[in-house]
Amino acid sequence: MGVFMPDAVAEVGHLLAVVEALDPRAAQELRGGLPRCDSTFGLGLAFFLAATANGARAWLGPKRCRLLEQLDGGALLDDLDLALAPRHRRTADGREWRVMSIPVMDGTAAGGCRGLLCAISDGADLQTGSALVLQMRLPALGAVQLVAAG
Repeated sequence: MGVFMPDAVAEVGHLLAVVEALDPRAAQELRGGLPRCDSTFGLGLAFFLAATANGARAWLGPKRCRLLEQLDGGALLDDLDLALAPRHRRTADGREWRVMSIPVMDGTAAGGCRGLLCAISDGADLQTGSALVLQMRLPALGAVQLVAAG
């Protein structure tokens, strides 16, 4: 789609490294909420999207946020909120897309993280229905795109 997005994967990776240093158990819990490239992918993605609907602070919870805010005044949390925020983009064919970059844990490497680009377009004007495009780069397959329309 050629959309510029802040690197959510890098921001989440940085956040997890900081939380790991402060509280390894909390970091493990947060990693458990990220989607994975395995049979739990759909459930993990649904959980992560629901948990981050109110921003990174809602995903982390108040206790972890207080610890992180004491470190840098909340700058890391602000960066993460910006990286995870959906963007609205219009493509050449006139469709309006809601695009979100989502970090996905790599099930093969501890701490490894890859990105998923999720774009949703609802029908507008003469168009009806909606479309969903998921783009991801998998280690074994390379670039993969899943398109669903209804």
